[in-house]
Amino acid sequence: MVPEDRDPFDLRLPHHLEPEPEVVTVTDAVRRLAERGKRKAPVDVLACGPDGGPVKALAFDRLRLLTYR
Repeated sequence: MVPEDRDPFDLRLPHHLEPEPEVVTVTDAVRRLAERGKRKAPVDVLACGPDGGPVKALAFDRLRLLTYR
Protein backbone atom coordinates (compact mmCIF):
# COMPACT_ATOMS: atom_id res chain seq x y z
CA MET A 1 0.00 0.00 0.00
CA VAL A 2 1.33 3.45 -0.92
CA PRO A 3 1.41 5.82 2.08
CA GLU A 4 -0.94 8.76 1.60
CA ASP A 5 0.77 11.31 3.83
CA ARG A 6 4.48 12.05 3.99
CA ASP A 7 6.35 14.21 6.40
CA PRO A 8 8.15 17.04 4.54
CA PHE A 9 11.37 16.06 6.38
CA ASP A 10 11.16 12.42 5.30
CA LEU A 11 14.23 12.08 3.07
CA ARG A 12 13.57 8.54 1.89
CA LEU A 13 13.04 7.90 -1.81
CA PRO A 14 9.41 7.91 -3.01
CA HIS A 15 7.50 4.66 -2.61
CA HIS A 16 8.22 2.36 -5.57
CA LEU A 17 4.51 2.18 -6.50
CA GLU A 18 4.04 5.94 -6.76
CA PRO A 19 3.72 7.27 -10.31
CA GLU A 20 6.82 9.00 -11.60
CA PRO A 21 8.04 10.44 -14.89
CA GLU A 22 10.40 8.31 -16.92
CA VAL A 23 12.68 9.65 -19.64
CA VAL A 24 13.80 7.28 -22.37
CA THR A 25 16.28 8.56 -24.96
CA VAL A 26 15.49 7.20 -28.43
CA THR A 27 17.60 9.60 -30.48
CA ASP A 28 19.62 6.95 -32.31
CA ALA A 29 16.57 4.83 -33.17
CA VAL A 30 14.63 7.84 -34.49
CA ARG A 31 17.67 9.00 -36.45
CA ARG A 32 17.96 5.58 -38.13
CA LEU A 33 14.28 5.68 -39.08
CA ALA A 34 14.63 9.19 -40.50
CA GLU A 35 17.68 8.17 -42.54
CA ARG A 36 15.56 5.43 -44.12
CA GLY A 37 12.91 8.01 -45.05
CA LYS A 38 10.38 6.99 -42.40
CA ARG A 39 8.03 9.75 -41.29
CA LYS A 40 5.87 7.60 -38.98
CA ALA A 41 6.56 4.56 -36.82
CA PRO A 42 4.52 2.61 -34.27
CA VAL A 43 5.65 2.79 -30.65
CA ASP A 44 5.11 0.04 -28.07
CA VAL A 45 5.57 0.83 -24.38
CA LEU A 46 6.27 -2.21 -22.20
CA ALA A 47 7.01 -2.61 -18.50
CA CYS A 48 9.44 -5.34 -17.49
CA GLY A 49 9.55 -7.04 -14.10
CA PRO A 50 12.67 -7.99 -12.16
CA ASP A 51 13.01 -11.19 -14.19
CA GLY A 52 12.91 -9.23 -17.47
CA GLY A 53 9.45 -10.49 -18.38
CA PRO A 54 6.54 -8.18 -19.20
CA VAL A 55 4.17 -7.02 -16.45
CA LYS A 56 0.83 -5.22 -16.63
CA ALA A 57 1.88 -2.20 -14.58
CA LEU A 58 1.46 0.82 -16.83
CA ALA A 59 -1.26 3.42 -16.70
CA PHE A 60 -0.99 6.72 -18.53
CA ASP A 61 -2.73 10.01 -17.95
CA ARG A 62 -0.49 11.44 -20.66
CA LEU A 63 2.22 10.15 -22.98
CA ARG A 64 4.38 12.58 -24.93
CA LEU A 65 7.06 12.20 -27.55
CA LEU A 66 9.16 15.32 -27.90
CA THR A 67 11.49 15.61 -30.89
CA TYR A 68 13.98 18.21 -32.04
CA ARG A 69 15.28 18.90 -35.55
